[in-house]
Amino acid sequence: MHFLQLVAKKNYANICAIFRISWPNLKLINIRKNCTVKSSAGYFYFHDLLQWTDESQLNIRDNLLFLPNFINEHEEQLLIDEVQRRLKTMRYENTHWDDAIVNYREIEKSTWEDENAKIIEKIRRTAFTADADHQDRVHVLDLEKTGWIKPHVDSIRYCGDVVAGLCLLSDAVMRFRSVENNNQIVDLLVERRGLYIMRGFARYEFTHEILKNGESLFAGRPVLRDRRISIICRTYPSPTFSSCHGVVQPVRMAIRNRQEFVKHILKLQSTPEFVRNVCIMAHVDHGKTTLADSLISANGIISQKMVGTLRYMDSLPEEQQRGITMKSSSISLFYGNEHDSFLINIVDSPGHVDFSGELCAAAVLCDGAVVVIDVIEGVCPQTSASLRLAWKEGLKPCLVLNKIDRLFVEYRMSPMDAYRRLVQVLEQANAVAGELFVSREIEKEDFLSRRRRSMSRSSLRKSESGDEMLYFMPETGNVVFASALDNWGFRLRDFARFWSKRLHTDEELLLQSLWGDYYIDSKTKLPVFGASDKGKSPLFVVMILNNLSAIYDSMIINVEKGRIEKILNSLQLDVISKEFTKSDSRQRLQIVMSRWLPLAESVLGMVCEWLPSPKHLDNDRIERIMCGDRFAHCDYLEPKARAMKALFKQCSMEASCATTVFISKMIAVEQDLLRGKNKFMLPNSVECNYWLQAAERRSCCEVESFHSDIDEITDEMAASTSQCVFLGFARIFTGNLCSGDVLYWIPDYAMIQSGNATFREITIGQLYVMMGREFEAVQQVCAGNLVCIGGVQDLVARTATLSTDLNCPPLCDSGFYAKPIVQVSVEPRNTRDLPALIRGIGSELLERRYVLGGH
Repeated sequence: MHFLQLVAKKNYANICAIFRISWPNLKLINIRKNCTVKSSAGYFYFHDLLQWTDESQLNIRDNLLFLPNFINEHEEQLLIDEVQRRLKTMRYENTHWDDAIVNYREIEKSTWEDENAKIIEKIRRTAFTADADHQDRVHVLDLEKTGWIKPHVDSIRYCGDVVAGLCLLSDAVMRFRSVENNNQIVDLLVERRGLYIMRGFARYEFTHEILKNGESLFAGRPVLRDRRISIICRTYPSPTFSSCHGVVQPVRMAIRNRQEFVKHILKLQSTPEFVRNVCIMAHVDHGKTTLADSLISANGIISQKMVGTLRYMDSLPEEQQRGITMKSSSISLFYGNEHDSFLINIVDSPGHVDFSGELCAAAVLCDGAVVVIDVIEGVCPQTSASLRLAWKEGLKPCLVLNKIDRLFVEYRMSPMDAYRRLVQVLEQANAVAGELFVSREIEKEDFLSRRRRSMSRSSLRKSESGDEMLYFMPETGNVVFASALDNWGFRLRDFARFWSKRLHTDEELLLQSLWGDYYIDSKTKLPVFGASDKGKSPLFVVMILNNLSAIYDSMIINVEKGRIEKILNSLQLDVISKEFTKSDSRQRLQIVMSRWLPLAESVLGMVCEWLPSPKHLDNDRIERIMCGDRFAHCDYLEPKARAMKALFKQCSMEASCATTVFISKMIAVEQDLLRGKNKFMLPNSVECNYWLQAAERRSCCEVESFHSDIDEITDEMAASTSQCVFLGFARIFTGNLCSGDVLYWIPDYAMIQSGNATFREITIGQLYVMMGREFEAVQQVCAGNLVCIGGVQDLVARTATLSTDLNCPPLCDSGFYAKPIVQVSVEPRNTRDLPALIRGIGSELLERRYVLGGH
């Protein structure tokens, strides 16, 4: 093939004649531009050979293998029979969680029947090296006849370095396209019962896709595809590939596999001064989940290319379809600076007012809040509600002014106009914060004045923290200016450090002058107040916004290659030339901006520097946890309960210390998901309506047959649904929690006042660390950390305080943040389902929802 490529460019007609005479049966397909290769390694069709070098062709064939007839028909049928039992209870989806697949259904399997287990082991022996750390779970992807897979690069953490797929039921054409050169394309003919192996160069440097039927051509020949099932085995990512292919890990550590990942979590959990529990709050569509995607990509869990489109924390199908967050979920991330390593527990919360209960459940477990504001929309109603909740719960807030790119790209603002808008939004946020501070001081003074007769003056103290800790001031470092979609963000210190070196000016002096009405005096070369009086632009405009505006103008609005090169040189950015060959100008900008001002470094750095650790909570926060809304401070508690305040303040983990846990909500999880399998998906309302409408259109005899099919599927769904377990989403405030520990369930104040208080023993089941869509099983979790607790669903309905000390007060006893305002009546279409409806509404579902109440 290499000989053909070299000579064909010189004398195409003569070469073709020679080969046709010598080998009459040889198939030549436009050797000048394309080349079809058939070998024991598979079928390849290279588009436009002028785009390929000998080395690149060799690389793709060395790293992309295909083994035809890897299994026989009998083995294929065994695999189909086993996976079909799970697949037939699921519906085909039109939207994938990372927007990569259309008309599909998928599961994860860890256990196989004996004959099929041998096939899986054969795949692993063939595809992976002896020392490879393969994933126990096998991914099963069922692609409908009308379905297809869009171009994408698989997530490194979840798909690893080597991917091996066994193709069942039909042939398909898999297209690979270089991420750097869109014209560099090669097709792979994946035959039925064949095994493809994708690694290295083909795995990371090319997107891959399965062509839809109308476009499924191989070397000009149609390849008709029917329903297709893939059995996919994967390895865990190695540190080498993760670091070589754009996975930014700020923690400066390489996490090879799941066991090592959990090991690092437990190591950092044992040092609460390096733990941060943070809730992301915002109005709906202000960019919370996109910001979370960016932070997650910095740990290599997802690709940076998927930031903003993946919505990793939105694991429910309804969340992906509607594009909004509907439930709070957490994930543990690592971050490291030049001195220390931190464990940051990020809790993403809904921004829609309908899910305020989820926001409240997230807030009570955290110590700080990252408030995100869209600079175009400004402070919206739910932004104010988020700030109010953070203030009420004693959370220390910091601010992310998001979507700054819209100022330049959509609204075409000048740098000065953009600055005025940023000042306006910041003033709006601070106005809300100031109002909250004043109102709370008035309420607290009124509360204390009613009890002056029974309390000494020493106990009539004010808040420990003043209003200066509440306001958002960029010069203090609690404000990040960002564009989460473009993956960049900065704090003032980043530019103060940058310009102080160029201007040979004191960094701290410049830091205090970058925000405000300051300019550089031409004589003294020092910052001076009064830029507006002198008719000059503020330093924030001159040193920051002018540069941002120039980058967006030259790379998005008025693309100028020469100007881009000057900007890169002035910023001293080392951008590889092949990265700049991308046809999408937005991708080029994202590469530049994420290298220059990485968002994760700014946000996580602000979180670690500005927000408190569980071991450094202020007095107001501790009293808010222990007293709720009922008391001004712990002096109102019983003496033995009041004595526990010191343990909370120290975040004590001593063996003699009482273990204290607060569960903020119960979450429903399929048992299969806890075993590492994919979550079972119940049909949505659209599908149910389809079934009913289809039944009504049938004749009577057909309806009976149709309902019998539904009954069979429903029975299987009911069996699977019965395996659903509820985990308690909780925070450990003192002590260490282990699986098998026995704690007391502490009744709340309402039960104590009614005289129905009963302290019950509860045995802790399996513990899990929530990782967005996954749950990592652990045996022990230390104080100051978040955890999901199994084995508590029989006793805990919504919230609960658990402790080994009977003197512990009910924690976070503040009632519900949002009261139900809508009442509806429901009844089953089929009366035989009434017991299941009563069971669900009365005892298991509505009791565990914050915004619902059942009667």
